[in-house]
Amino acid sequence: MKRITALLFIGFLLQTITFAASKDTLQVAKHFIRPTIYFNLYGSGKQKLLSSKALKYRFAQTNIGGYFPIYTKVKFNSKQVQSTFQIIGFGNILTSKPQFSFVDNNHRLTRLNIGANSIYTNGKNTFLLTLSPFKAHDKNSIKTSDWRMSWMFIYNRTVSDNFSFRVGYVRSFVLDGNINLPVVGFRIGRYDGVYLNAQFPRNVSLHVPINPNMALIFYGKVTGSIYNMRNLQTDTELYDKIVYRRSELQRGIELNYKTGKRLNFFTGGGFTSGRISLAEKSSLSFQKNRINIFSSKLSNTIFINFGFTYSFGSAKKVYNNQTLLDALLLNQQSTNSDLNGNSNFISPNKVPQDGNLKGVQIKDIEDLIDVDDLN
Repeated sequence: MKRITALLFIGFLLQTITFAASKDTLQVAKHFIRPTIYFNLYGSGKQKLLSSKALKYRFAQTNIGGYFPIYTKVKFNSKQVQSTFQIIGFGNILTSKPQFSFVDNNHRLTRLNIGANSIYTNGKNTFLLTLSPFKAHDKNSIKTSDWRMSWMFIYNRTVSDNFSFRVGYVRSFVLDGNINLPVVGFRIGRYDGVYLNAQFPRNVSLHVPINPNMALIFYGKVTGSIYNMRNLQTDTELYDKIVYRRSELQRGIELNYKTGKRLNFFTGGGFTSGRISLAEKSSLSFQKNRINIFSSKLSNTIFINFGFTYSFGSAKKVYNNQTLLDALLLNQQSTNSDLNGNSNFISPNKVPQDGNLKGVQIKDIEDLIDVDDLN
């Protein structure tokens, strides 16, 4: 299974690079979004389990993936963009290793995520539909772990270059199994300056540009996921079928640096707290016959994360098109499942102030939902 997963992912990366190479060869940009790959490392310090402070827990993960445009259709009105429709494919492999002081054999977990975004913009309005099936398991439960489906639907209204709001609905596995959550959010401020982005109930971030290629991001957000496990040996008993859940509340700061048009680095850290639980089940289906083994809140600790994104090829220009910028940023964040970095920095010199409202919308779309909403 590991070989098959690796081959599938290598094929995905080759497809991404092929899309990019064809664009570079023809020198004709067909899409607003460039093929992009990313890499991220995240780790937290030791945490006490508040239900029993003698017990300890630590979490670390690696995430690698990418996204690429599949289809773009643009309609013009008097030489200006009237509407756009885009389909963007994405995929990632996330590996993590939770460490429990009361478990004899800590398990390495894998999450395979694929999916697609459909984005439609018309005037000040943007609609996003994301479908994202995934598998999440350890090596012992690969054959019995089923594909699960996350999805979300968002409506975004770009009122002006300084303000947008959005509402929607998301099916998420972050807080406690399969939960359907409403989405309410807004952005205040221009993308080429300081702006506040809030996405309730999941995240709030303040973006502060330092220069055209560097920005600081102050943020608070909820992240987490759910996994199937088998043959879990604790200090007292062996459990066959297990569901492991984690949720974290992160408060941190991130430095985002663009080395050019293609490469973007980010690094940061802060404090995290949260909750973990282990449940035994007669079925590995997430919601059936769950018997709680252990559940506890976690003490506060530090975390660090760093990574990069790299984009290929060329893309259609969206200078100061606020509607398209909204959409671009939402796509970036909604395709990178459980990517802890906030790698959504747009250089101030990329958004000329020519008074054209349409500019901000693609970025509002990408800024709309945090990456973890589809976990």
